Amino acid sequence: MNILANIFKYENNSEVIGLTDELNTFYVLEKFKSEKRNILILASSLYNANKFYDKLATYTDKVLLFPMDDFITSVAVAMSPELKLKRLETLNLIRSNDNYIVVTNVMGYLRFLTNVEQSDKYNITLSVGKSLNRDKLIEILDQFGYQRDSLVTQTGYYALRGFVLDIFNVEDEHPIRIEFFGDEIESIRYFDESTQLSIKPTDNFKLFPNKEIDTEDKSSLYDYLNNPLVFYLDEKLIDDEYNKILNDIKIYKEDNNVDDKYMFNIDDIKVNNVIYLNHFENNRHKIIRYNSKSITNFNSDFDLLKSFIEKNNDKTIIFYLSKISEVNA
Repeated sequence: MNILANIFKYENNSEVIGLTDELNTFYVLEKFKSEKRNILILASSLYNANKFYDKLATYTDKVLLFPMDDFITSVAVAMSPELKLKRLETLNLIRSNDNYIVVTNVMGYLRFLTNVEQSDKYNITLSVGKSLNRDKLIEILDQFGYQRDSLVTQTGYYALRGFVLDIFNVEDEHPIRIEFFGDEIESIRYFDESTQLSIKPTDNFKLFPNKEIDTEDKSSLYDYLNNPLVFYLDEKLIDDEYNKILNDIKIYKEDNNVDDKYMFNIDDIKVNNVIYLNHFENNRHKIIRYNSKSITNFNSDFDLLKSFIEKNNDKTIIFYLSKISEVNA
């Protein structure tokens, strides 16, 4: 019997007060188990998004991070390549017809993305026996944000040597080597980027962009998740961060004499179902109140744990374990 499923109550546009950070995690997890759709977690900052992601990842592998730098200059001037790669991986996974919990920060939530209805045309399937002009494929790689080098050793690079084309795809653990016979793909195989030696052949390969393709019509992360249930982590902190971003954009535009639009306004994203997990009451929504508190870390002291249970034998005590490896009895 799942006790938490009976304890937790969910209501659209409600404000949930009084859960510890750990119980907030289980609150989301229980809803995810009962819903056959995506869930989007909105945190105020990248730090808070990472923190909540780490908690969820302790209990499920169906959680993804969509990270974005917290500063407007990362959008206007230079983005972190590591965070960009993580965003691309997340977008590819959430389009795989599976359901996920996706955690992001305000900047990630508001980010302009490739139009979701056009995104499929930016995925290219390469197959053995398929005819494809090499020069055209090189144009596609350049358009997709891949960089050319003499040797492929890291994600986002390609190398061309005669009739051999190496590509390190954004989605893969190892790069692939394509051999052409004229314009026909004769073979595709994965190889070790350290030794440059073949690992295994494959008949098909899907090439994903190594950058967020700019389209005239934009989509948001919310659009990609197809009407998800949204959880706000501390609505007041999110409001404060959003107002800070607006002010930073205003200053940046004035200082650089530009009038570009860098992201969605928060009201542009029309959310149908939202629950606010707040530590402090905002009194903007119907309140669902809990009375919970963190307990002492027992540090493997089972006598102390036993004593705690005996002192609280009039209460329901629930134990949650993180993912552990199986051991032989």
